[in-house]
Amino acid sequence: MQIVIFDTEYTTWEGTQKRCWTGPGEYKEIIQIGAIKVSWPDGEIVDRILLLIKPQVNPVLSDYFISLTGISQKIVDEEGIKFSDALVRFLDFCGDIPVVSYGNDSGILAENILLTKSHPYNFYGKKSPSFINIKYWILSADPEAVKVNSGKLWEYFGLSMHEKFSQEHSPISDCYSILQALLHLKKNNFRLPF
Repeated sequence: MQIVIFDTEYTTWEGTQKRCWTGPGEYKEIIQIGAIKVSWPDGEIVDRILLLIKPQVNPVLSDYFISLTGISQKIVDEEGIKFSDALVRFLDFCGDIPVVSYGNDSGILAENILLTKSHPYNFYGKKSPSFINIKYWILSADPEAVKVNSGKLWEYFGLSMHEKFSQEHSPISDCYSILQALLHLKKNNFRLPF
């Protein structure tokens, strides 16, 4: 069996999280989608994808976002693609296998479909994947994990991570962190939904 673990990075500004994105013009526009395809239960990584997206509503990234993620305005302007194109590529990558995130990243995808007036996946005549927010399973195993984001799960559980994948707020690194946490839970006989 295979699963996909994915993570998103989206526009943010200083204080936005406290305001819950309620300030004028504050939308969670996805800038990056990162995903790894994993053979389960052995945890072997089969494939990965990283998509850079040019925001439409707020095309200028905040200094706060740039500092948080390391993603520059220049790279987004030069290499970013439309969200609708990234969505098709991401969903093609996923196919119809379970897609796991640590948090409501599938809801963020849905927000961006509405925000950018992109066609839902069914428009393309393909079966869409089933999304699983794994956060609740992880929190049921260890409620204190609520204190950390996806990029710090590996550290929270005292696991090792290759240095190149330990950068918080990098979608691929965050996916590796989620994978390490899932493998840790499996090793400790915690039942997961796949």
